Amino acid sequence: MNHRKKTSHPKRSEEGVALIMAIATIAILSVMLVDMHEKTGTAFAVSTSQRNALQAEYMAKSATNLTRLLIAKEPEVRRFVDPLYRGATDASSTRSTEARPAVLPLSYRSGTSSTSCLRRFVRPRTSVTP
Repeated sequence: MNHRKKTSHPKRSEEGVALIMAIATIAILSVMLVDMHEKTGTAFAVSTSQRNALQAEYMAKSATNLTRLLIAKEPEVRRFVDPLYRGATDASSTRSTEARPAVLPLSYRSGTSSTSCLRRFVRPRTSVTP
């Protein structure tokens, strides 16, 4: 006697269902992955732009505050810088004692003259004879 176990074969319509389900699942996951990649890329670009804008804003505020400080403390800064500037120009130039180039005067308050706000940075040297 031949006792073979009969294996049940799937019906003809059920043979490719597992393959189609696997392909459909991979397609859906691929679409979700592409969408997530696009969203994260956009979010990264937006956050980078916001960071750069904030950095530029605070750099501008810092420059404004530094300028205000330098204008407020101009006489003290001039007393410190003038000897350094004169020492550097004495060693490197042999020009006559004519007036040197000066910083352009700027007015930072309305109603004040520009020469009272910022005096000339370098004044003409007077010749000293021993």
